[in-house]
Amino acid sequence: MRMTKIPFIDIIATMESLSADKRIYPIEYWNYENTDIYETTVNIQAPAGITILEYPADKELSFKQCVYSVKFVKKGNQLKIIRKANLKREDIKPDDYDQFKKFFNDIVAIESKYIVFK
Repeated sequence: MRMTKIPFIDIIATMESLSADKRIYPIEYWNYENTDIYETTVNIQAPAGITILEYPADKELSFKQCVYSVKFVKKGNQLKIIRKANLKREDIKPDDYDQFKKFFNDIVAIESKYIVFK
């Protein structure tokens, strides 16, 4: 068996700035993010004699007006991955911090998954 991570060329979410358990002040999200919309398509072609065995499930996430989705379309030995994110670069209030942190953590978890070949 062989495994590979999805080779996304850009990173939508990291947990580096979200390590605190609790927030007192708002997060000025516009300071951390410079992109409103991400649309990425990745095509993976398995070589002859190799089969794509496993890949992550389709997923949709949301936080307030931010939306993230990833879809996997398998046709024969080809896997097409369609990822979209629409992020609103507005301040995150301390009361919303836990939900925002979960939203980002879920994105990081999805994008850390592997595709399995045999």
